[in-house]
Amino acid sequence: MIITIIGLGLIGGSAAIDLKKRDFTEKIIGVDNHNLHAQTALHIGLIDELMPLEKAVKSGELIILAVPSDAAIQLLPKILDISDLFFNLMFFLA
Repeated sequence: MIITIIGLGLIGGSAAIDLKKRDFTEKIIGVDNHNLHAQTALHIGLIDELMPLEKAVKSGELIILAVPSDAAIQLLPKILDISDLFFNLMFFLA
């Protein structure tokens, strides 16, 4: 399964670590609007690839939204507009 994690801070990073530890996924795609967070997550192996939001949402089979609730309110409509297929979406709100 290919998982996209939007938000690579404490919650998203922790989810990535656990998913990899349990061999739940073959690939984790990361999205974060803070370039330093994104590059760090890629460098230390939390994620396998960085992508822009639109490409990441279209590539993931499971979308994990791990952002603060105020950001989730703004991001969720964009995510739903991008996706033309039914997908699984999980929320981890901070």
